[in-house]
Amino acid sequence: MKKLFILMGLLLVMSSYSEAAIPMSIIRSTKTGVFEVLKKRPMDPPSIKYATPLSYASLPFDQRNDAYESIGSAFLIGDNVFASAAHVIDVSHDTLNKTFYIRDSKKRVYQINKVVRYSEHKDLIVFEVDRGKRRFKTPFKYNVRPSLNDDVYAVGNALGEGIVIRSGHYTSKTSEPLLGKWKWIRFSAAASPGNSGGPLLDSAGRVIGVVLQRSTGENLNVALPIEEVFNQSRRLAEVYRETYFEIAPIQFQTKPQQTFVHPLPAAPETLISFFAKKTDQLSAGYYAGLMASVKKVKHIPPYSEETDRLFNQSLRNVFPVILSKDGLTPAVFRQAGHIESIMFSDTSSFQTASFGKFNVFKYDKPDHINIWQYQQHMGVTDIADVVVKGHRFSRTIGSARLPVSSLGKPTDYYMYQDQYSRTWFIGIWDLVPMDSRVVIVYSITPEGVVGIYDTFSTKDSHYNHELRKITDLLFFSYRGTFSEWKTYLAGKTIKPKWFKEITMVGSKTQLNIEGPALSFSINSKKAPITEASRIQYNLRPDASQDGLSLFPYEVQLDSGSKSMNKASIKSRAPRLGYQSQRDSSTDTVTISFR
Repeated sequence: MKKLFILMGLLLVMSSYSEAAIPMSIIRSTKTGVFEVLKKRPMDPPSIKYATPLSYASLPFDQRNDAYESIGSAFLIGDNVFASAAHVIDVSHDTLNKTFYIRDSKKRVYQINKVVRYSEHKDLIVFEVDRGKRRFKTPFKYNVRPSLNDDVYAVGNALGEGIVIRSGHYTSKTSEPLLGKWKWIRFSAAASPGNSGGPLLDSAGRVIGVVLQRSTGENLNVALPIEEVFNQSRRLAEVYRETYFEIAPIQFQTKPQQTFVHPLPAAPETLISFFAKKTDQLSAGYYAGLMASVKKVKHIPPYSEETDRLFNQSLRNVFPVILSKDGLTPAVFRQAGHIESIMFSDTSSFQTASFGKFNVFKYDKPDHINIWQYQQHMGVTDIADVVVKGHRFSRTIGSARLPVSSLGKPTDYYMYQDQYSRTWFIGIWDLVPMDSRVVIVYSITPEGVVGIYDTFSTKDSHYNHELRKITDLLFFSYRGTFSEWKTYLAGKTIKPKWFKEITMVGSKTQLNIEGPALSFSINSKKAPITEASRIQYNLRPDASQDGLSLFPYEVQLDSGSKSMNKASIKSRAPRLGYQSQRDSSTDTVTISFR
C-alpha cells in the first residue's frame, strides 16, 4: 500500500510538471513577437531643488541603470504592426512625456511613430514603429473562436522585469457593460502590472486576445478578444468616456459623456495634444455651466438676527472659510477643521488646512516687506517656495523620501478676477517624474496672501478649472496694520473694487476711513493709533437676483490699548445702519453695518 501511495504521488508530480511545461513553439514565438513598452526615464527640470542630493540608490539595480521605464507590453499582429492596451500607450489624456518606445528581447529600442487604430472604450491601440531597415514579421496566428476551459498562456512584461509566460484557463465570457457590443475574455492565468498589452495565447500558441487588466479579487483577469482588434476602425481614433465634474463645496455635479474622434493614422503626440485640448475645452464649458447654476440659486438663507449672527461669526475668522451647500439645505460657511501653523525665522507665518480634495493656505509676510514690491520682484515663485516649505512637499524614489526645497519658476502663470473683482494669481508647475502638476492660486491682502493649492495628475486637466472656480466660494477677511493698509491702498491695480476708492488717514487719536460705501471716524484720546494698530475688514456675500455679490459689512480696529473701549465713533454712511461693540479684553472696537 505504501508503494502505491508513492507511485500515485510521482504520477501527480509528473502530471503537474507536464501541465506546467510550456511548448517550445510558444517560447520561440513570444521571444520574437512580444515587446516591452517604454518611456524614457523622466528627469526633473533644473528649477526644482531638493533639500538633499537627488539619488536613485534605493532603486533596484536594473531600474537605476536603465535609461527607460517599462510601462507595459505589446505584440506583433502584422508586418511592422503592433497591438497593446490603450491605457499603456495613452494618447487620450494629457501627459508630460509624449514619446513611447518598444524594446525587443535583444534590448534594441524603437520609437512608436504612428497610431493606426485606437479605441479608449475597448482599451486598444494598434501602432507602427520607426524601424529603420529592420522588418518586423509576426510569428503569431489567431484564433477568433477559442473554446471555454481551454488552456491559455498570458504573456507580458510582468512587473517590468522582462517577458514571462504563465499558464491558466479560459474560464468565462463577460459582456461589455455599456451596450454589450462584445464579450470580454476571462482567464485564470496570472497577470501582474506590466502584463497589460501582451497577448493571450491558446494551447496551440495562437493569439485569442489582448491582456488588459487583472482582477482585484479572484484570479479572473480580462482580455479583449482578438476579433475586436481587427474589427476596430482604421479611419478614426475614438475616445468615449464618462467623467464627473463637480464644484466640491456646493455639491453641484454633472456626468457628461465625452465622445471625440481624430483621423488616423496619426502620431502619438498629435493625438495627445488634440484630445487634451478637447477635454480642456469641455471641462471649461462644464465648469462655467456649473458656476452659472451656483449663481442662480440663492445660497444665502433669508435674513434674520440668528442667520446674520452665524454668518458674521464665521466670516470674522482670519483663516479663509468655504461657502458650502448640500442639496436643498441652506448654505453654510465651512470652517477648517485642523489648521497647521508654522512660524518662520523671518517673522512670517504659514497656515494650511485641508478642505477635502484641496488645501487652503494663509501666508503672513515678514513685517518689513512691502506687499507690492514682494509681488513684483518675488511673486509666484517665492509664494510657491513658502507653500513647499509649509506643506513639506517631497518626492519618493524607491524607499527614499526627498524633501523639495523649491519649485523654481512656474511652467505657466496668469491672473484672473473672480465674480467679486478679487484678483487671483495662478502658477502651474510640471512635476515630470510623477507626470503631475502643482497648482497654486492666491490673492493678495494687506498682510500677505491667501490661496489654494494642490497636486494632481496631468490626466485630470479639469481639476485646474475646479480649483479656479472654487475661489468664487472662498471668503476671507482683509487684515493688516495701519502701515500695511496704507501700502496696500496705495497700490494702483489688482485691488478689489471696494478698496480702490478707500482712503485711511490716522493720527495719534483719530482714524478716518473714507469710501463710497463706508465712511466713518474713530476718535480716542486715550487709545493712540499707531502704525502697528491692526485693522480688519470683514466681508460677506449677499444673495440677489443676479447671484452673489460681496460687500464689507464690518471693520475692526485693534489699537493695542485697553482704552479703546472708550473711543467715540461717527459714521458718515447715512443709508447704512451700524452698531459698535467694544471689547476691552481684546483691545478691539468693532463697527458692524447692515
